[in-house]
Amino acid sequence: MRPFSERVGCEAVGRTKEFDEGEVLDRAIDLFWRQGYKATSVRDLVAATEVAESSLYNCYGGKRGLFLVALARYRKMLSRYLKRLAEFESPAAGLRWMFDGVAKGLASQSDFRGCMITNTTIELAPHDAELQAELRSIYREVEDVFCRVLKKAAQRGELAESRPPRALARYLMQNLEGLRVLAKSDPGARTLRGMANTTLALVLKVHTTASARRSPSRGRAAARRQGE
Repeated sequence: MRPFSERVGCEAVGRTKEFDEGEVLDRAIDLFWRQGYKATSVRDLVAATEVAESSLYNCYGGKRGLFLVALARYRKMLSRYLKRLAEFESPAAGLRWMFDGVAKGLASQSDFRGCMITNTTIELAPHDAELQAELRSIYREVEDVFCRVLKKAAQRGELAESRPPRALARYLMQNLEGLRVLAKSDPGARTLRGMANTTLALVLKVHTTASARRSPSRGRAAARRQGE
């Protein structure tokens, strides 16, 4: 079975595309993200992507196939976002940028969609071994990046906690996922940002003297999107 990262749609099976696949996948991501997998019908996908049902089946084999390719594309966006986090000169500043961006992004969602990966974990992982394995891989990727960032933070004297970086990485992950779930109840921006700040306050020193690399505007947008 091919890894999710290699599922690239029509090109993967040698079929000619009659549409902009990137745009189609972005529309599919938006729909699955808002409605969930089970509540999204093939008819919904046809309407959202403006691609004929026969073409979707030819390229992706149906709703599940399209969902798997869409999830792989979403993961690539997450990977780019994590790469920007790791590029901060000050790891503490990078983590604050990330958690604040996620909290703001969640608070700005009028449809309370949360995060597509979190939603998929809750909805499908317990009943789908293939997706469960992919989600474990995604979470491991996040954990590994957090661990590297925290190791660097420890070396720079930016940590308030002396626990192993791997344990702290998992602590940050569990709180980030909890934030994304709680956001669906619309607790308000102040509560979400307060929770994010408290999480980091237990890990990072309050003040750091290191200068951070300024995150580009697209990085800030990505942080809001990954509220998400």
